[in-house]
Amino acid sequence: MEIRRFGAADTPDLIQLFRHTVHTVCSRDYSPEQLNVWAPQSIDADKWTLRFSRSYTVVAESKGKLAGFANLEDDGCIDMLYVAATMQSGGI
Repeated sequence: MEIRRFGAADTPDLIQLFRHTVHTVCSRDYSPEQLNVWAPQSIDADKWTLRFSRSYTVVAESKGKLAGFANLEDDGCIDMLYVAATMQSGGI
C-alpha cells in the first residue's frame, strides 16, 4: 500500500472512484434518486481539484491501482474518505 499526496492529475480518477463507490456500495441503502444527488453523473473537476488542493488530501494505491482517497480540512475534520468498491473489507 502506498499513501501519497494528491496531485491535480488525480482528480478524474478520484471522481470516478467516488461515483462508482457510492453507486455500488450504497445502493442497498439509498434510492437511485438519492445516489444521483450524492454522486451525480456530472461533477465539476475544477472545483474538486481546488477543494482537494486546499485541504490535506491523500491518495491510496495498492499494487498500482487506486484504492481510495481522503481529505482533512484545516479544522481537523474529515471532508471525504472513500475506499474503492472493489477493495471494501480488505483492510485498506
